[in-house]
Amino acid sequence: MNRDARTDAGSAEVSTTKRVPLTRLPSRQRMVLDHIVQFYRATHEPCQASYLSRRLSIDHSTVRQHMSSLHRKGWLRGPNTPAVPVRW
Repeated sequence: MNRDARTDAGSAEVSTTKRVPLTRLPSRQRMVLDHIVQFYRATHEPCQASYLSRRLSIDHSTVRQHMSSLHRKGWLRGPNTPAVPVRW
């Protein structure tokens, strides 16, 4: 069983490194990513979920879900950290 778990973990790592094309992101996730990129370009600081929640008038937990999805899809660096775009 341990060997299967390692195999599954290895395949999960491979899938997270491949970035989903920007055109295939849902519109809300693109909007969140756009705001994160704008914030990062202006301040060179990681973007907080609380800032995005206020700015976009979206519930904080919804913003965290979008950020988590963007991380899984390869657009953000850390899953549970302030948002920093991968390449900008």
